[in-house]
Amino acid sequence: MIFTRASVIIRLGYPPGIVPIIAVETIGSNCFYHSVSLNSGQSNSIAKALPQGVDLVEKNGVLLAKFNGFSSKASGSLGASQPAAEVVKMALARKGGVRCVSVPDELSMQAAGSFAGASCCLTGMC
Repeated sequence: MIFTRASVIIRLGYPPGIVPIIAVETIGSNCFYHSVSLNSGQSNSIAKALPQGVDLVEKNGVLLAKFNGFSSKASGSLGASQPAAEVVKMALARKGGVRCVSVPDELSMQAAGSFAGASCCLTGMC
């Protein structure tokens, strides 16, 4: 879900600084976060350390984190075992970048509930 939204924003070409992209995932199903961190110039690009149960795979010249199982409550309906290589490439190439954040399940659910209450919108965990 988050990968589709981020890729649409990137493809539409919104200028950096006007539309920041912040990819938020729950800890335990955060394959996009780990995949971005594995690649050149990112926080984990040298050590390439991944949590237990997560494999390092390469596809189309991009390193990806592939989850063999999930510990996040959000994984039942939304958990992807690995992100699309093309979306990771777009995120890495985007001028201004994409900020990746991982949060606990409880914080994600609380934020979604608060957002829905304040904005009268239907929200979902991504």
